Amino acid sequence: MVQLITAIHLSAPEPAGREYDLGEHSLENHNLEDGIAHLKKAIELHDQYPQAHTLLGMVYNEQKKWKEAQAALEKAVQQDAKAVEADFQLGVCLNQQKEFAGAVESPNQALQLNQDAPDAAHYELATAYLASSQW
Repeated sequence: MVQLITAIHLSAPEPAGREYDLGEHSLENHNLEDGIAHLKKAIELHDQYPQAHTLLGMVYNEQKKWKEAQAALEKAVQQDAKAVEADFQLGVCLNQQKEFAGAVESPNQALQLNQDAPDAAHYELATAYLASSQW
């Protein structure tokens, strides 16, 4: 998992950063429960940690826990207006819940922030447009 280090990430207190790193390492080793526990601990130690909220939301998306994913990803987007991955993942989550208005907005925001966003952002946006009859 490649992580972009941002000023926000660097501003997290060291114990929260350590928990985030442990969570990321656990996820890389396919240990989802430990990864989730470490990410939750990082957030408990420093709630203003959009990278931790984003990664937690991504894990919840993988587990198809849409409401939990949505809550984590919305928090990440609120905390960091340039959270491209959080916007994209939120679009995925909202599409799965058939909340197409939000599913249009989130990938659009991701693509505005980074025109080189993954093709999957275009796919999620197209899915939301089609599902909401926005030809």
